[in-house]
Amino acid sequence: MAKAKSPNVLSLCSADTVCPYCATGCRMVIEERDGEVIRARAQLGVGINSETLCARGRFGYDFINHPERLTTPLLKKNGQLEPVTWEAALLVIEEHLRSTTPLQTGGIASARLTNEELYLFQKLFKKTFNSRNIDSSMRWSPGAVNRFVSAVKMNGGGVSVFDCMSADIVFIIGSHLSDENPVTEYMVRRMARERDTTVLIASPRAMKLDHSASVSLRHLPGMEKEVLEAIVYLMLADSVADASGETRVRPEDRSNFETCLQTADVKPDEIVQLTRRLKDATTVGILAGTEFIRFGQGADGLATLLAVLNRLGKQVLIVPVLDRCNQRGAWEMGVHPGFDPGYRDEEPKGLGHAGMIDAAVKGDLGSLYIIREDPVATLNDREFVKRALSNINFLLVQDIFLTETAKLADCVLPGACFAEKE
Repeated sequence: MAKAKSPNVLSLCSADTVCPYCATGCRMVIEERDGEVIRARAQLGVGINSETLCARGRFGYDFINHPERLTTPLLKKNGQLEPVTWEAALLVIEEHLRSTTPLQTGGIASARLTNEELYLFQKLFKKTFNSRNIDSSMRWSPGAVNRFVSAVKMNGGGVSVFDCMSADIVFIIGSHLSDENPVTEYMVRRMARERDTTVLIASPRAMKLDHSASVSLRHLPGMEKEVLEAIVYLMLADSVADASGETRVRPEDRSNFETCLQTADVKPDEIVQLTRRLKDATTVGILAGTEFIRFGQGADGLATLLAVLNRLGKQVLIVPVLDRCNQRGAWEMGVHPGFDPGYRDEEPKGLGHAGMIDAAVKGDLGSLYIIREDPVATLNDREFVKRALSNINFLLVQDIFLTETAKLADCVLPGACFAEKE
């Protein structure tokens, strides 16, 4: 992280922007002098974060003026990347992309791009190249994304974090909020202190927010579905108790409940306490994190919990908690192989990032355009990914640094970071 310099405020130029790290969307001001960024600060009373910024937002700007930033296009000649003019690079790009069939063309764009860039990126592929092989994440499958989008009702507009925190209870699951979204975590702690909001947490790891929680339940990683199934069982079992207080549930449901607790390594008393709090609330706010996408099936359990809470007469306010600054924007702009802007489902489906890598290994991907993503560094099997990318006829990478992926490219274009965009 950069150490903030002591600026002469009279000589500064400033611009309002949004923090480029997590998806909380903190408003901030970047200040520069003589073309060099020297300070980032929050604006009192402006934006969701008001005067608050996390350490990454306040001090993580040194990359903007880093001397190793790419400033000119590069073309591979005799196995080496060499500087060329923009005109020369664009001619080569046009030649290769025109000669590649739609089914053999793919694109991967970072969720750190702006909505405008993401919209144009998907339009370029879907309308100009007639290809649906497009993705905006190197971490999740398109199917898991679809289930999450549906479960948290992102395709219906959704609610704000402030709406969610106005509920009687805020339930955090599938997110390590303290690390991934620190300003959102601070907002939850403040609400718990000032409004006496009840905070419930289900997480594989301890976090700072545990100190503000009424119940902090531990479970094994990837077991969100089992935790939610156990909660649903307890809610339904309690709701069908007869006048004598005895609960009438099917033996197989009880067996499944016990299996869920054992599989997820959950303490029975903790899940009973958590469920009781949910059941006693009138309004329930849920902050659902990316673990639901990473492990695939958890989103189905989330959808079931929402249905049960609604059935019991609860008002439910759910907010997706994402760890990339514009992941939601990428999906809403249609950078996805299965839906268009506005989450409009379309056929035929294209390939996601994993499908494109597999196609490249088989020699079925002729060209790939990657913006601000580094699959060689991100994906698990580094050598497999390098072999796949090396097997593509034309690899085009656009980034602000010469990444490991960019080193394999046939053409590299310099990109712009968040502080250089209108």
